[in-house]
Amino acid sequence: MHQYLIDTRFAVTNLLTRAVEDDERLSNSIAELSSAEERLRVHKWDFESSDLNNDFQDPYVMAVFGRNRKYR
Repeated sequence: MHQYLIDTRFAVTNLLTRAVEDDERLSNSIAELSSAEERLRVHKWDFESSDLNNDFQDPYVMAVFGRNRKYR
């Protein structure tokens, strides 16, 4: 094997490993962001529409609880 390849193998291997790990972390972060955006959309709708219904009856409270629990 050429000496340059022997000398740089360790660095290149580690750089590629880091690149793959960073890509996986980025994919996970994108998934978490999508989930957070969905929770925000639900909470925003809940906040904006709560003014329309001043009587907070049990079914409404249970529905809000169910939605919030789903997106945790």
